[in-house]
Amino acid sequence: MSNIYGNSVWPPAEVVRSRDDLCELKQLVEYNRTKRINEEGNEWLAKLLVVKCSGHIEITTTQCVLEFLRRHSNSILHNYLQKGYTSWKSPRPQFLSEIMGKLSDHMKTDLTAFFGEAWLSITNSEWLKQLVELRGKIAHGKSVQLRVESALDYYDFTIHLGDWYTSYFAPDGEADHYVNASR
Repeated sequence: MSNIYGNSVWPPAEVVRSRDDLCELKQLVEYNRTKRINEEGNEWLAKLLVVKCSGHIEITTTQCVLEFLRRHSNSILHNYLQKGYTSWKSPRPQFLSEIMGKLSDHMKTDLTAFFGEAWLSITNSEWLKQLVELRGKIAHGKSVQLRVESALDYYDFTIHLGDWYTSYFAPDGEADHYVNASR
C-alpha cells in the first residue's frame, strides 16, 4: 500500500511492484504445498522464491536509500546518484552497513542494531547472509537442497527486512529525523 507524501509516493513504486510479485510467488508455493501439487516442481518454485527474495532486498534497499537521497538533495545530485546507484551488489550485511555508514554513523548504528536482533532464533544478519549465499548457489547452478518451508521462512525474513527499510527511510521516518536534527 502506497501513501503520498509531498511530491513522492511511499514506498517507491519499484518496491511495491517487487513485493507484490514476491507475494504472488509465495502464494503459488504455498498453494502447491497445501494441495501437494507436483512436489518436485514446487521445490524449483521454492528456489525461485529464494532468488526473488534476494532481488527484492536489493530493490528495496536501493530504492529506499535513493528516494531518501532525492528528498534531501538537489536535482543534479539526485540525477547523478540515480544513474550511479541504480542497484547494489549482493545485499550482504557488511555491504548494506557500509552504505548506511556513508550516509550517517547514526544510520549505520541503527542497521547494525537491527542486524543484531534475533528473528525466529537467528540474528537478522545471519538470515541475510544465508539468503544471499543460497541465492548465489541457485543462480550459479550449484546443487542445492531446499525445503519449501525454508524458502517460506526466507520470504518472511525478506518481508521483515523490507518493512524495516521502508519504515526507516519513509518520509518523516527515522532517517529523516537524523537529517532534520543535523540542520
